[in-house]
Amino acid sequence: MIRRWRNAMQFQVERFLLGGPQYRFLFLIAVVGLVSIAGGTLLHQFDADAAKEPWHHSVWWAFLRLTDPGYLGDDEGILRRVISTVVTISGYVLFMGALIAVMTQWLNHKIRHLEMGLTPVALTRHVVVLGWSGHTPELVAEMMAAEGRLRRFLRYHRVRRLRIAILAEAVEQKHDVALRERLGCRYQRSEVILRSGSMLSAEHLHRVAAGQAAAVVIATPDTPFASTQADVDARLVKTLLTLAQTSENPPLVVAAVRDARRLELVRGAYPAGRAEIFAIDAIMGRLLAQTLRHPGLSVVVAEIFDQERGCNLRVRQESQRAGKPMRELVHAFRDAVVLGFVRRGPDRLIPHLNPPADEKLTKDDLLIVLAQDQDPIPASAVALAPTADMIKQCPPAPLTGRRILILGWCHLVPALLRELACHVGEAREIDLVSTVSTEKRRRILDHQRVETGPVVLRHHESDFAIPAELERLPVAQADAIIILGSDRLESAEDADARTLSTHLAVRALTARLAHRPRLLVELRDPGNAGYFTHPDTEILSTGVIISHLLGQIALRRELGVVYDALFGSSGPELTFRRAADLGLSGHSVSFSECQDVAAGFGAVALGIREHERGKIRLNPPRTAHMTLAADDAVILLVDS
Repeated sequence: MIRRWRNAMQFQVERFLLGGPQYRFLFLIAVVGLVSIAGGTLLHQFDADAAKEPWHHSVWWAFLRLTDPGYLGDDEGILRRVISTVVTISGYVLFMGALIAVMTQWLNHKIRHLEMGLTPVALTRHVVVLGWSGHTPELVAEMMAAEGRLRRFLRYHRVRRLRIAILAEAVEQKHDVALRERLGCRYQRSEVILRSGSMLSAEHLHRVAAGQAAAVVIATPDTPFASTQADVDARLVKTLLTLAQTSENPPLVVAAVRDARRLELVRGAYPAGRAEIFAIDAIMGRLLAQTLRHPGLSVVVAEIFDQERGCNLRVRQESQRAGKPMRELVHAFRDAVVLGFVRRGPDRLIPHLNPPADEKLTKDDLLIVLAQDQDPIPASAVALAPTADMIKQCPPAPLTGRRILILGWCHLVPALLRELACHVGEAREIDLVSTVSTEKRRRILDHQRVETGPVVLRHHESDFAIPAELERLPVAQADAIIILGSDRLESAEDADARTLSTHLAVRALTARLAHRPRLLVELRDPGNAGYFTHPDTEILSTGVIISHLLGQIALRRELGVVYDALFGSSGPELTFRRAADLGLSGHSVSFSECQDVAAGFGAVALGIREHERGKIRLNPPRTAHMTLAADDAVILLVDS
C-alpha cells in the first residue's frame, strides 16, 4: 500500500513538473516554503528564546537563512547553529541551484521559441521564399544583387526596401550562418526574416504573410531523387492550392517543376495569369545539349545569369520607338544589344527573339536587351541593318560531338537525349553508362516517349567511378563526355563528391590519349566549382541556374517568357561562329560592324570569344576596334 501510494505521488509530481518551466518554478517555491516552515517549526519548538515569540517569526528567521547565507554568523547556540546550517545548505541547493537552473532553462526555452520563428510577421508587399534548400542563400542573394531591377520592383510596389520572409521546416542556426556568409554586407536581420513551418499548411503560410506578399518564390528542394519527382511536384500542387486560398487577390508565384509533363497540371492549380512556372528538366536538358554542341557556352550562360558581374537580360518599355522596324533598333543603344521584344497577347506574353528585320515595334511591346545597366544609353544616331531580302545564309556551326559518352543517370537524361536527337546529323552515337539497370532506363525512356531517331543509343551497366570499370568503357572513342550528378544519393554533397572522383578518373584516363574529349560536368553544389579548373572542362550548376531564374523572374516576371524561349525546348539558340567564316578576321573591325555582319546573316551578335585565351566578352564597346584571328568567334543568337 505504501509503495503504491508513493508511486502515485511520484506520478502526480512528474506530471506537474512536465507542465512547463512555470510549474517547476511553482514547485520550487512550494519546496522553499516547506523547508522554511519546517526549519521555523523546529526552532520554535525546541529553542526557548524563539518560543517566546510568535511562530511566524521563526518561519521568517528560517526563510532569511535559506535565501541569504550571510545571516549564518548571527546565530548563537548549538541548536540555532545546527538548524541554521541545515537550512542554509538547503538554500544553496534549492534557492541558488535548482531555482536558477529552472529560470535559465525557462529563458533558454523562450529564446529558442523566438528563434524558431513561430510569430507571424507584420509585412506587406514583400517577397516570400517557401522552403529551405542549399540554394536558398543564392536565391536571396540574386534578388538583393539586382540593383536596377530591384529599384523598379520597389517603385512598382511602393515600398522603400526589399524584405524577404523565408519559411523553412525548422529554423536552425546554420540557416542564419549560411545567409550571412553568402550575403555578406547585404545581410540585415530586419530585411531577411526566417520563420518555421510547412508550405503545405495555410496557418503556417500566415506566419510569413504570404497572402499580402508582392511575390512568392517556391524554392526547389535539395533531394532530387528520381523516385520522388512525383512527390515533389505533388507537394508543389498542394502548395499552390493552399496559397490560392490565403487571399482574395493571390500574389505572383514563381516556381519550378521537376517533370515537364506535369507543367500544365501544376499551372492549373493556381489562378490563371498569377504564376510563372517552368520545368527544370526541359531547361537544364537543353542547356546541357547546347553546351555540348557549342563549346564555351557555359561561360556565356553563367555571365547572363549572374547579377553581380557581366551583362544580363533585361526588358524595357520603349513606347517612343513604336512603329520602328527591328533593323533600325540594332544600334538603338550605345551599351546594350537588342535581342527582340515581348508582345502582350490576349491572355499571355509572347516573346520574339531574333525577329525579322522588318518587324515593327508597337507601343505596348517590351524591348529585350542584353546590358550591364538597367537603363542603357540611347545611341545618338541610328544605323540601318540589312533588310529582310538582303539576309544571307548563316554558315553552319562546326560539328563538335559525333560520339557522346554520358556517365550517370538522373531525371535530366530523357530531356537531354530528346534535345540531342533534335539536331539530325550532329550526335551520331551516344553511350549511356550507369549502375541503374538497362531495363529500368529503357522503361523510363519509353514511358516518357523519348525518340532518338537516327542516333544510336547504347546502354552500359557499370560503376564508372571505379577506374578499372571506366577503362572498359569507350572513353577513347568519345568526342565529348558528360558527367551527371547522381539523383540516388543522400545529398548534393554526396552527388558532387562522386562527380569529382569520376572527373579525376576520366582525366587520368584521357591524359594518355592523343585526342582528348571535351568534358561537361553537371554540379549540384556551386561551392564545388573550384575543384574543376581545367580549360577543357565546362561546368553547369543546376541549383545555381534555377535559383537565378527564380530570383530574376520574381522581380521582373516578363523575364519568364524570355528565358523560356531562350533556354526552353524550342526557339532561337546561342551559338558561336568563327570570325573567318563571317569574313571578320585579319583586319580591324568594331563590334558595331560585327552586329551589321551578324544581321546580314539573320542573327544577333552578343559578343566575342577570343580563341587564344578563351575569354568571353559580352556586349563589348561599340566603337573600340579589334583585330580578330581566324579562330576567334562571334557569339550569336540564331534561329534553331
